[in-house]
Amino acid sequence: MRADCAAVLALAGLAGACGGPAIGTWTNTGALATARASCTATPLPAGTVLATGGTDASGNALASTELYDPARGSWSAASPLVTGRYAHTATRLPSGELLVVGGFGATGFLASAELFDPASGSWKATGSLAAARAWHTATLLASGKVLVAGGLDGSGALASCELYDPASGSWTGTGSLATPRLHATATLLPSGAVLIAGGSDGFPNGSPNALASCELYDAAGGRWSPTGPLATARYAHTATRLPSGQVATVGGLDASGNSIAGVELFDPATGSWAGTGALATARAYHLATLLPSGRLLIAAGYYIDSNGANSLDGAELYDPASGSWGSAGSVGDARYAAAAALLPSGQLLVAGGFASGPGATLGSATLYAE
Repeated sequence: MRADCAAVLALAGLAGACGGPAIGTWTNTGALATARASCTATPLPAGTVLATGGTDASGNALASTELYDPARGSWSAASPLVTGRYAHTATRLPSGELLVVGGFGATGFLASAELFDPASGSWKATGSLAAARAWHTATLLASGKVLVAGGLDGSGALASCELYDPASGSWTGTGSLATPRLHATATLLPSGAVLIAGGSDGFPNGSPNALASCELYDAAGGRWSPTGPLATARYAHTATRLPSGQVATVGGLDASGNSIAGVELFDPATGSWAGTGALATARAYHLATLLPSGRLLIAAGYYIDSNGANSLDGAELYDPASGSWGSAGSVGDARYAAAAALLPSGQLLVAGGFASGPGATLGSATLYAE
C-alpha cells in the first residue's frame, strides 16, 4: 500500500505526503543586515526585493530598509522610511512605486503613508489615513486604487475602510465592514470584488475572539455585503487565490487561541466554503505563496496548544488538483511573522521573523525552489 501511495502521489507531485522525499529544496542566501520581524518584503520592477521596517529584538519600530539582489544573493542598505513602523502593509502600485501604510511606530498607531520610488531609491510622504491603524489589510483593486480595511487602533478593532487614489495621493472613506476585525485576510477575486475572511474582533474581554464571518466588497458600488461564513472561526491565517479562482484559507488560531490545521476553500460562484485536505502541522502567522506551478506553499509559522508553543521550520505544498499536501522540507531557522517574496526566477525568498518569541528576531534568509 505504501508503494502504491508513493507511486500515485509521485504522479501528482506529492511524494512527500507518503513520508518520501520533500518536494523542492531550500538553500541559504545572504542575511539581512538588521534582524527584523513583522516587516514586509515586496518585489520591485527591476527584480529586486525591498524589505521595509519591522520590529527589532527590543520591540522598537524600524525605519531601515534593505534591498535584496537575486543575482548576488545579498542585501544592501536602502533609503530609510520617513517613519519607523511594523504591522504595516506594503502594496506595489501599477506605476512601480511602493505604498506603505499605517502600522505601529514609536508614537503608537500610525495614520501616515509613504511612497518609495524605485527609480530614485527615495521615500516621500503621501496622504495620511483618516484613521490610524495596524494589522489591517491592503488590496490593489483593478482600478489601481488601494483598499485598506479594518485593523486595530487604540480603541479596538476597526470597521472603517479607506481608498487610496495614486493620482491624487489622497484617501477617501468607503463602505464600512459589518464587523470590526484585525488579523483578517483580504483577497481580490476574479470578479474584482474583495473577500474579507475571518480575523479577530479585538480584545473586548482581554483576549482575541476569532471570527467566522466573511464579507465581500463591491468595488464599483463601494459597499460591503455578507457572504458564507467559514466553518472554523480563525485569525492570523492566510488566504490565497488559486488558479481556479477559489480562495484557500489555511491555518490560523481558533477561538481558544490554538493553532489550526484545517483548510477551507471559498467558491466565488456560490459564496460558500468547503473543506479540503488539512495541513500535517497546525500553524498560524505563517507564509503562503502561490508558486508558478499553481501549487500553494505554506512555510514556517507558529504552533500553539494547551501544552505550549513553538516556532516552526517545516513547509508544506498543496496540490489543488488532488486537494492534498506533501512535505516541502525545512526553511532552516524556525520562524513566524516572517516576510516572503516570489522572485522572477520562480524561487521564493523568505527572510526575518521571530525565532521563538517577540524578543528573538532573525536576520537569516533562505530560498525555495520547486
